[in-house]
Amino acid sequence: MKRDGRAWLGFGVTVSAQLRARTGLLAVSGGAVLWGTTGVAVRIVNDRTGLDAVSIGFYRVLIAALVVALILGRRGFSAARAALRAHPVALPISGAGFGAYQALYFIGVQDVGVSISTLVSLGIAPVALMVGASIARRALPPAASLAV
Repeated sequence: MKRDGRAWLGFGVTVSAQLRARTGLLAVSGGAVLWGTTGVAVRIVNDRTGLDAVSIGFYRVLIAALVVALILGRRGFSAARAALRAHPVALPISGAGFGAYQALYFIGVQDVGVSISTLVSLGIAPVALMVGASIARRALPPAASLAV
């Protein structure tokens, strides 16, 4: 919601578009650093503890879920229940996909190393999206898209 060119965050707090752009850039940069160090962290945890990739992925998701639950509290649980009621098939499928991604990426890090795993995971996303979009549209992708 906007008030006088500012975004209203609730609780009487408004921020300017410039501040939102800065914090957004910091947030995405922080996320990129955390994502970029995930493979290295998995490799270190595996080397030092002997935990396999699936176990590391499970603990990572479990800890993240607990932190989010603590931060959001009851409102978060209410919102999660409402979202699950609204999307009873899509959310579990998305969760299963997220878990599968974690496990497969971490197995890749253990088997072929961080650099190859990261290169493949970054490179396959545009291809997978194009294939998915083509299937959804029931049409071949445009030639210009294939060139990229």
